[in-house]
Amino acid sequence: MSWNSMINCFALHGEIGGAISVFEEMMLCKDDVKPDGVTFVGLLNACTHGGLVKEGRFYFDLMTRVYDIEPQIEHYGCLIDLLGRAGRFEEVMEVVRGMRMPPDEVVWGSLLNGCKIHGRIDLAEFAVKKLVEIDPNNGGYGAMLANIYVESGKWDEVRKVRKILKEQNAQKTPGCSWIEVDNQVRQFYSVDKTHPKTEEIYTILDCLVGFS
Repeated sequence: MSWNSMINCFALHGEIGGAISVFEEMMLCKDDVKPDGVTFVGLLNACTHGGLVKEGRFYFDLMTRVYDIEPQIEHYGCLIDLLGRAGRFEEVMEVVRGMRMPPDEVVWGSLLNGCKIHGRIDLAEFAVKKLVEIDPNNGGYGAMLANIYVESGKWDEVRKVRKILKEQNAQKTPGCSWIEVDNQVRQFYSVDKTHPKTEEIYTILDCLVGFS
């Protein structure tokens, strides 16, 4: 647990070298401790932050072949995110086809992110369609699909998607922020005015905007 905590903390803060160094030091203690699935989530995340495709592939192979650890959805998600950011979409689809469980929203979302980076409209459309299949009532996915069609000039498809969204009354998940005040967490949603101090909040916001 201690080794995993250090590796994952380094990875979380983009300290790629630190995460890998801790893992290598961990391997020197192989008689007392061995890596598990959590270890490799940290390593794969570190590789994603650093764009280290070769190293990420190595750790994924090390996990499965050497330590006989069954990849979980989070491992696949990390690997697909890494490959997608690098624009290696053939490898991404090869990984997706080889998964031993159905791809989830994180997997398709990671692919979509890579497609946006590299302008792969065709695969972006495919990824969003998969997201819509998983959660058809999430209007955000439908809006993404409509935007992709706009970028590719498919106006008939844009109208079809928007019509479906209207018929299903699909709602886009609103943006949310939160702050802790006096040990109590307070949430604020976009265009939401149900907070009991909404009038006071917006008055202060107007003042702040006026001073900007």
